[in-house]
Amino acid sequence: MELGYAYLISRGYIFRICLDNLAKASMEVVLDFRAEGLPIGMGAVMMNSKILLVGGEMVKKDITLGRVNSPHVLDLKYGDEGVSSCVYEFDPLRKHSSVSITIPQMRGAKGKPNIAIIGGKIFVLGSRPHCWVHKFPSPAFECYNITCGGEWEELPEPPHYRDKNLSNQAMAWQLYGYFVIGRKIYMRNCFGLSVFDVDTGEWKDRDCILGEDYFNSPALPSYNRLDETTSIAIGQNGIVIAYTRDGLMAYLHETDGTLKLEQHLYQIDDSFGERLICRRFVFFVRDGIFCFIWSVCFDCPVHVTTFLVNVRDGYIEAKVMQSRKYHLSSLVPDFDCCNLENVFLV
Repeated sequence: MELGYAYLISRGYIFRICLDNLAKASMEVVLDFRAEGLPIGMGAVMMNSKILLVGGEMVKKDITLGRVNSPHVLDLKYGDEGVSSCVYEFDPLRKHSSVSITIPQMRGAKGKPNIAIIGGKIFVLGSRPHCWVHKFPSPAFECYNITCGGEWEELPEPPHYRDKNLSNQAMAWQLYGYFVIGRKIYMRNCFGLSVFDVDTGEWKDRDCILGEDYFNSPALPSYNRLDETTSIAIGQNGIVIAYTRDGLMAYLHETDGTLKLEQHLYQIDDSFGERLICRRFVFFVRDGIFCFIWSVCFDCPVHVTTFLVNVRDGYIEAKVMQSRKYHLSSLVPDFDCCNLENVFLV
């Protein structure tokens, strides 16, 4: 059974692994950002089998970043204080693919941006960069119509994005969760969850959400768990897998959206209880098969697991198909750029 390739987007590289046979498949580097003269820490999203790379920070040549992120490593000749507003396109399926520019620059530079494509539009929200530049992006949130072209459109900022009541205002700018369900963008910072509705063009914060029946959807777990969800994968026949504050969870919904079953996938979630900061990604592959990828930081290994989910006798059954650890630091010289930022399936 062909499962395709998983593309792992890190701070400074794009890695690729074939999911068909993890025991034999090796991790490979398909794009080195700094070697190609590109920013590090770019946001990424899939569009028509191509990867869009947005924003990021331009680092001085021949400098090893190390574990300390400092604005002194930024090359101020590029963009706004070394932060980029460019949008690049990369075709990972071409043998000798190169990076091209096919979309106009954004209105404002954004380090470590979060991206979503909904209804033919690209939405980009800036978050705190890797190399802190003590400056909020302006505009912080904007979109571009892929079909019509033209210029980028400025959008309203999320609630509490520049909260003056915090002793460290950068905390509001630091995002802990960002994902898309349907035509809504879910964003979580230190204040909790906020939702942007593409159709209304408005954000709603936690207090407004709790006062509404906003989460009645066959694709959503309960609010309390969604409030601390970092990744979610919508499968078939009402099955949803999400990483929540309770760990890796499986949900089964009726056709009308009613939650029928929920179950912790202890046998799959080998990251639960990890005290260090983890990046966890779960996505639907095909025919009841999901993939769970997680890593801690720096030179720690990346864990890749594919698993099959079935419902039998009122019980959600999850069985590991393949599992393997990969040390990305063995592939590249600058291991600090190996921190995972996103994962895509092609």
